[in-house]
Amino acid sequence: MLRSVVFSPPAVPSSAPSDPAAEPRITAGGQRLFRAPGFPYPGFNATLPYPDYNPADPAQVAGTYDSYSTGASGVTEATRRRNKLARYVIDAMRAPDVLAVQEVENLAVLQALADEINLRDATLGYSAHLVAGNDRGGINVGFLLRSGVGGATARVTDVGVTQLGFNDRLSVDNSCLHDRPPLRLRATFNGSGFTVVNNHTRSLLGIDEPNADGARTRQKRLEQAQSLRGYVNQELADFPLRPLVLVGDYNAFQFSDGWVDTIGVIRGVQRPAFLASPSAVAAGQQLVNAIDQVDSAERYSYLFD
Repeated sequence: MLRSVVFSPPAVPSSAPSDPAAEPRITAGGQRLFRAPGFPYPGFNATLPYPDYNPADPAQVAGTYDSYSTGASGVTEATRRRNKLARYVIDAMRAPDVLAVQEVENLAVLQALADEINLRDATLGYSAHLVAGNDRGGINVGFLLRSGVGGATARVTDVGVTQLGFNDRLSVDNSCLHDRPPLRLRATFNGSGFTVVNNHTRSLLGIDEPNADGARTRQKRLEQAQSLRGYVNQELADFPLRPLVLVGDYNAFQFSDGWVDTIGVIRGVQRPAFLASPSAVAAGQQLVNAIDQVDSAERYSYLFD
């Protein structure tokens, strides 16, 4: 499974001055607008567990597969996926400065993808950043950051990556709240500070079950959204004029699913849902949902293979 969403900044009001770097503006309605010319914030669900990956095997480190098609001859599945994703990052995504990745097995696997990208274009200088979480299936979220080498000036600098909520607990049974805890990137882009938070929240599986398991699923999705909103409020309080972008696989619609309005809670917008109350949305500044800025014909959730 591969999913790619480009989070394009909403238009800046005409009253806002021009700035070649990232530029936050707070509107009268309290929404957070941001723009960063030339600076995409994509999210990317790569499904990168490579159980057969061996960095000592030259055939895997530098495979010969060089096509977007799904079949490959003479290479391992690990090599096929890694080469395909490397081509996609370079050719389709145009080698973004910050790439948020979900469903990655570990740091070594993500670095192997970075190495493959750099092998194809030595000027990119991608580096991998990942902190292992709580997921029983062994999948995690991470970042690929483009530093630029070979004379290229690094546009993303002063990098700090921090995992959030590893020890947060679910109220129902005191189990871990975040299977894949949010991963926060703080850095500067051409000298201007910004923050990106990479998320992979609980799936919709079992959400409508009329039993205790279904109730637990619904409560977990709500509390994950509330927890993430709490981290958003703290970031906005600490850096009120700093661009903040949330990306990832939310397993949620841009509207309420009727059980839990995951995106609404994270944004700070109260909309009808079964598990909804005034306390469900933390007080604070509303966030803009970038999908609303995209033409409806261009919206999609994910593509298999």
